[in-house]
Amino acid sequence: MKILIVITGHRHNAEYKYFGQFLEKCLHLSSSECEVFIHSNCKDNDIFQNTRYITNKKRIYITEKNIGHNLGGIEAVGDTIHMLGLANADCVYDYVIHVHPDVFIVNDQKLVQILSEELHTDNAFIVNRSFPDKLNWYSFDFFIFKPRKIGTNIFSNYETYTECPERFLYNAIVSHNIPHIVIPRYDDNRWFPRRIDLNYMWHEHDLSRVEKFIRENITQMQAFTYEDTSSPVNTRTTTCANPTPRSAQIIDKYVRNNRNIRMWF
Repeated sequence: MKILIVITGHRHNAEYKYFGQFLEKCLHLSSSECEVFIHSNCKDNDIFQNTRYITNKKRIYITEKNIGHNLGGIEAVGDTIHMLGLANADCVYDYVIHVHPDVFIVNDQKLVQILSEELHTDNAFIVNRSFPDKLNWYSFDFFIFKPRKIGTNIFSNYETYTECPERFLYNAIVSHNIPHIVIPRYDDNRWFPRRIDLNYMWHEHDLSRVEKFIRENITQMQAFTYEDTSSPVNTRTTTCANPTPRSAQIIDKYVRNNRNIRMWF
């Protein structure tokens, strides 16, 4: 299976470091068959330091485009599908996994099992619920789709939408008659209190909890050092987890004075 993880974030930053540390320990999703695309509004240079921990082949797209809090996530997914051709019949990916930067894949065993079981079914979306009394809401922080089966970019018409992203996702799938499956995520369909869910995903805003978990449960990452030459006067070294040679490139300078930034490394 060829998989693309699409991470859409707003002002997230340190979350990418922890996301990468978890992802590196995944048995399947850390392989060359899984790539990562990051769509972000964050213009802080630290985002590039933190995304170095994501060692999969990846693309980072930084943009000032942001329709607002309620619809910004829908906009990011829609733009990503358009840019990468993720609704085309000849798309190279079998699956797209959409998550927010603070939805960590603690273990990919259950997730890969679901992907394997659904690979040859007619279902184009794999969705879940996080609110027990909202049957017409599908969680927007984590869902999966098969690019070659969705037929159209259902996230493209959002400008006048007034409800929440969860309601939008449900309406978009149902109104387009797209075959899909709802998988269990929480034993009571309730996201609170925040915890590792049934699929070993963890949506957590308290990063001190995440850092503590990593410190106590994940083997210390092998570090590397690089020299930051973006400054003509000062240099510094930074440690990071097992980067590929290309991921060690100094790319901080690209973030300045650019509205949109796209790069593979």
